[in-house]
Amino acid sequence: MPASLFTGMVTMRRETLLSDIPLAVAVVVPMLAGYLLVFGVARLVFRRDTAHSAIVALTVGFPSTVFMGTVVLGYLYGTQHKSVDGL
Repeated sequence: MPASLFTGMVTMRRETLLSDIPLAVAVVVPMLAGYLLVFGVARLVFRRDTAHSAIVALTVGFPSTVFMGTVVLGYLYGTQHKSVDGL
């Protein structure tokens, strides 16, 4: 599946990708804020070491959106796609 996502992004027009920047920011900023918040709490409040704090923050701050993303993409962009010559 990652190869088909890569192929889909490479064949997209630049304007289409640039129009999705606000959506990307709206997804990345809250996830990063959650990561930093949990990392800070684990590090400062619970006095965990950096490695343990990072693992806890990754577990909480970054859910498995890659696993869920492929299902959502089908509904957003439909089943029509352009074939890439030679593939």
